[in-house]
Amino acid sequence: MKKLCGLFLTALILLYSCQKESSFENGAGLSAEGSLQADGTGDCLPKNVLGIYEAGTELIATDNVIEVQVDVEKTGPYFIKTDTVNGYSFSARGNFSATGLTTVTLQGSGTPEFDGIDNFLVVFDSTECIVPVSVLPAGGAVPAEMTFTGVPGTCMDYIVNGDYVVNTALGATNTVDVKVNVTVAGTYTITTQASNGMTFTSSGTILTGVHLINLKGSGTPAVASLTTIPVTYDGANCSFDINVLATAPVDKDYFPRKPNSNWSYDIDDNADSILLTAKSGANSTVTTPGGTVYNIFTAKDEVNNFVDFAGYNKSGSDYYTINDVGYLLDFDDSGTAQLGEFIFLKHNANVGSTWYSPVFTGLQNGVTVRARIKFTILQKDVSVAVTTSEGAFTYPNTIVVNEQNEYEQGATWVEYEYFYRNYYSLDIGKVQVEGFLKSAPAAPGYKEELRRYQIAP
Repeated sequence: MKKLCGLFLTALILLYSCQKESSFENGAGLSAEGSLQADGTGDCLPKNVLGIYEAGTELIATDNVIEVQVDVEKTGPYFIKTDTVNGYSFSARGNFSATGLTTVTLQGSGTPEFDGIDNFLVVFDSTECIVPVSVLPAGGAVPAEMTFTGVPGTCMDYIVNGDYVVNTALGATNTVDVKVNVTVAGTYTITTQASNGMTFTSSGTILTGVHLINLKGSGTPAVASLTTIPVTYDGANCSFDINVLATAPVDKDYFPRKPNSNWSYDIDDNADSILLTAKSGANSTVTTPGGTVYNIFTAKDEVNNFVDFAGYNKSGSDYYTINDVGYLLDFDDSGTAQLGEFIFLKHNANVGSTWYSPVFTGLQNGVTVRARIKFTILQKDVSVAVTTSEGAFTYPNTIVVNEQNEYEQGATWVEYEYFYRNYYSLDIGKVQVEGFLKSAPAAPGYKEELRRYQIAP
């Protein structure tokens, strides 16, 4: 079982310098770059669907739209589209003028042929996610009949998304998912009464069964408090709570990247050891064609032999790496690093939250496969005890992340036989890695344990 990967500095520098040069020569680098935001199931986050969808009724481009969120890494023109499902599709063209999170509206075209739930694959840059759209039977655009789970008390299993801060207007990330049980398919509109300056709304079409409805927040909270929001539909109601903070959350750091910082690890109970160092001086960073700056980390063994290399970046509460995904995903070794960028940690994500790396293509035993890495938050703010060759240590405020490789097989994703648990402690960094075989998950077959560290001022 392997965790550390060989990624060569010269390969990284040459790759990006060549990409920059070729982009000016052929114009390929002029397009915007970034990633679609997705939740733990692979669905777009958020995945707002607006308008009425009825079998046999042609879509109206301005009314039948879906909204997705993009983390823009490089500005420029963009084209985001879906596949065609059941006779219709969605697309959007435009120009990103700023980096960061932004909401994009894709307009619909075509005519749904049949009723049911259609899952659209949204594609942008090297990322993809799913938006489900409910199509009513012909003539089925009647008011839906449904009730909230948890009526008449607290809404059951509701999910609050985003941060809520007094005197700060709500944005695209401020949504709440509520669960409903639909007995008659049709159209619906839900608008909560204003509470502490906040209102939540949703409208669209919905089929029978149990569903999550995404309520979009608007307004500006006036008071820092735990605010109860009643939500009502057709006389039935339940409520959910919003914790409005007095000040914005403090920016935390679970993976420091200051130059000259270093971390020393025991490998497999000191059968080996690794020194991880954030480089300083020349070649201490690398900049991608999209303008993202990565701090370079090198790893050496106990006799100072080079064994590993990777780049790291932090944006808000998300932590990115640029790494040899060919090695991480067990692609056949061609002698050349296959570099990829992905998020390996989200410190604001709730326990149970899942996200994925982009899908990468390579060879395994000579056969072309598509593979990705799945990350899940297992625990947050826990204390982790580590026993090393230099003593026993306890690291508080630790986030535990499960890392599972998957490959595509037909219409499903299949997990690799092994997986990892990564432990990140506040203001310290990675304090432990455990590797497991799925056939023997009781005890790790591989370990990295932090025995000493120094964070540069």
